[in-house]
Amino acid sequence: MRLYWTKHFRKQYERLSPIGQAAVCHALERFNHPGKTQQLQRFPGCHELRAGRQWRIIWWRGPENLIVLRSVGSHDRVLNRP
Repeated sequence: MRLYWTKHFRKQYERLSPIGQAAVCHALERFNHPGKTQQLQRFPGCHELRAGRQWRIIWWRGPENLIVLRSVGSHDRVLNRP
């Protein structure tokens, strides 16, 4: 599994607080942990990964086990427009 950070994701990640960045890095390290990801019903093909209580990571599966990280931020902000 390879992770690809889009420009949009990287920009949003850099805007997070140091605590938020640490939570995102920790979540990405345990990416395959059961129960941490779920498919988004409103956006087919997109998935949500929890990074603590406050932050969410939106991603989709690309070709050849590529995970494309699309968006990161607070729960409400990210889920309104992944």
